[in-house]
Amino acid sequence: MRRLDYMSVVRRVLRRLRPSVGVVMETEIWPHLYRESKRAGASLVVVTVAFRIGRWGGYRGLSGLFRQVLRWPDTILVQSGQDAARYVDGRRSRGSTRSAGNLKV
Repeated sequence: MRRLDYMSVVRRVLRRLRPSVGVVMETEIWPHLYRESKRAGASLVVVTVAFRIGRWGGYRGLSGLFRQVLRWPDTILVQSGQDAARYVDGRRSRGSTRSAGNLKV
């Protein structure tokens, strides 16, 4: 499946839907979706099952890029305290990061 995080596509969809809240249920980080949701005035909540160690290593290497992106969500809900700590480390402020337990149950 192709990943569509193209700014023009994201803007067009957000203009049509005009959401007040965006809920992203993914482990991946979507920079254009996050930024354009905030620019459109929507609150942004990221709900993720777990942040895998291997994937975190890749993001950590790009911390300068992702530090800003991880500040855009108003709330990030993760599976464990360890996952929350990884996000907090990447975010460096703004918004709330909390462990919500297993969301697949």
